[in-house]
Amino acid sequence: MVDRTGQQLGSYRLIRLLGHGGFAEVYLGEHVRLNSYAAVKVLNMQLGGSDAESFQREAHTIARLLHPHIIRVFDYDVAEGTPFLVMDYAPNGTLRSRHPKGARVPVANIVSYVKQVAEALQYAHSQKVIHRDIKPENMLLGRNDEVLLSDFGIATATQSSRYQHTQEIVGTVAYMAPEQIQGKPHPASDQYGLGIVVYEWLSGERPFNGSFTEVAIQQVVAPPQPLREKVPGIPQQIEQVIMIALAKDLHQRFGSITAFANALEQACKTQPSSSAAPASMPPAPIGFVPPPPVLEAPMTTGPTIQAFEGEYNAINTPIFQDPSTPRPVSSSTSITPPSQDRRTVSRRAMLIGLAGLVVVGGTAAGFALANHLGASGGTVTTPVPGSPTTVKPSPTGAASTPTPTVAPFSGTWSSLPSLLAPEADNVAIHIRLQQHDYIYMTGGNRGSTFTPPNDDALYRYDTAAMQWEIAMSTFPGMFNNSVVQDEHNTLFFTGGYSPDNQAIATLLYKYQPATGNVQTITPPASITFGYGGSMIADQQGHLFLTQGYMHGFGTHTSAGTGWYRYDIAQNQWATLAPLPVGVGYTVLAPDGHGGLVLLGGVTDTEQKNGSTAIYRYRMASNSWTTEQMTAPANINGSASCDLGNGRVVVVGGYDPTNNIVLDTAWFIDLNTLHATQLASIPGGTRLGTAAYDGAGNVYVVVGAKNGPEVPTADFWRLSLQL
Repeated sequence: MVDRTGQQLGSYRLIRLLGHGGFAEVYLGEHVRLNSYAAVKVLNMQLGGSDAESFQREAHTIARLLHPHIIRVFDYDVAEGTPFLVMDYAPNGTLRSRHPKGARVPVANIVSYVKQVAEALQYAHSQKVIHRDIKPENMLLGRNDEVLLSDFGIATATQSSRYQHTQEIVGTVAYMAPEQIQGKPHPASDQYGLGIVVYEWLSGERPFNGSFTEVAIQQVVAPPQPLREKVPGIPQQIEQVIMIALAKDLHQRFGSITAFANALEQACKTQPSSSAAPASMPPAPIGFVPPPPVLEAPMTTGPTIQAFEGEYNAINTPIFQDPSTPRPVSSSTSITPPSQDRRTVSRRAMLIGLAGLVVVGGTAAGFALANHLGASGGTVTTPVPGSPTTVKPSPTGAASTPTPTVAPFSGTWSSLPSLLAPEADNVAIHIRLQQHDYIYMTGGNRGSTFTPPNDDALYRYDTAAMQWEIAMSTFPGMFNNSVVQDEHNTLFFTGGYSPDNQAIATLLYKYQPATGNVQTITPPASITFGYGGSMIADQQGHLFLTQGYMHGFGTHTSAGTGWYRYDIAQNQWATLAPLPVGVGYTVLAPDGHGGLVLLGGVTDTEQKNGSTAIYRYRMASNSWTTEQMTAPANINGSASCDLGNGRVVVVGGYDPTNNIVLDTAWFIDLNTLHATQLASIPGGTRLGTAAYDGAGNVYVVVGAKNGPEVPTADFWRLSLQL
């Protein structure tokens, strides 16, 4: 093992080794600029070319998982051939270190652990991801001792083509479901793995032990030893629940991981919490009926993900398919665990049961298992235990537009009280103040029929009273600007274009809604940003800003590529890696995993050169990458808002080819980059603004319906039924 302490990977300096295994080392890393800490997992291998691309794809799939009981991966990269991931630091170790091998765990603890892991897995399954490497070593403990599920596939996906350490292989195969060993993983495979873990916690032993070959065979054809033989007096209903989860036939297990967790909790209600092995068997809980297994939706074999080594075969990974007709569920009031004959399994039965067995352990272990079974001929496929199920992306270099999908929710538009005057080229944001919800909106361009044509007021809309009011009659005049709210409920506005002096103001305005206090922040001369730019707050004391346009309106005015960060507490500015292309009127939002996504925009102020490109910024490495997928349409003068958790809504915009204002509305997942078309906004919107209240409502100031010189006072609400 090479000690990397003191080295720098991306933006993290490795401070000390936290742990290591046969395939990876985990270091405590410190961000070289932010002085924040994270766990940096370094894989013990060198990747290049297609191998590195495969790693990036798998890491991207894992990074989009955002759940309170899933360890957050917020960056990843391959540095000089060495792949690594940057993750949240879980300071309290793993459940394996908390409960070493051989230890019996109190039932109350088991129920708590299982509920947390099940919540994480149920979420992952809803995101079309199967963990496939459930074991105590992958269950970390956070700062408050909460369980955090880790290793959704990167390490094991890489190991699948490079296994050399048999002892590490056995540690994984001991928790593998039969169908997973046979290369057909299913969400129920995670339930089986969790069932093995619970069996081990209750009895102090795993149900199957031995060499890699012996354990693999037992997983497929041998029933586990009844728990009551290892733990005399264990309630029958607890054993029954575990045996259902460990059924060889996945269709005889519980219908979901949540159903398993709920059944275990119910079965354990009368179990003493002081010991995993009661001295005598307590009576069954009153009214307890073991729930019948509910069959999952059918699955189909989806696109393939190539193993990292070219000489290995592709892996067929399953994808979910919604059933057209629900399968019947038994209405019986009791259920018998699947019959499991514990007589000696014959060699012939093993060969039949393991026909087509997928080798889990790589070349050496694979030949050993094949020879042990007397197998000959045929193709051996290497599975990826623990890697997530995903869809193969577009071929390298080929951009693809996400196909609009059936909406995961519905949305309806409602007309709200009009603005106090027509406004366009302005900004809006939701804020909760003194138990009231408001939409704060700056004044903007009111059109040539008003004198003056530009509005210097700051307004707010009371969502409960459904009325507009003036928050400040004189606010720094600006339009074509941006606004964000930080973690302290403070608003920051960029100066944008100032109609007061017909100039571009490279200024920030810090506004306290509770007091009405406004503070002007002047950046150093090296930092220049103008109008039509975007800004975001990372909720950790920093603002990120694009440069926007630095010259007046005109056909030759192009956006700059400047990209800046402002440290609020330290009042310090930094110039970051430039944007891949200079754009304004774009959508900038967090992806929910420590990165940012920039969608579309236009290069010119007349909005003639729109874009569907998508760029992703990684804070840890201060770098931009261009996504292969594109936005569903040109994002050009659209109204947009961040819904949180890597989701945005984009409404309207301008189509310069046909010279029309757009009325389309899109829900975009910034992790998968999939777009869902929503109900159209009546009349369309151009150069408007949008704000999300956190409760399913998107408020849209329409801006202009025709040309930008003819603003409207229209105000709409899009209610989302999430």
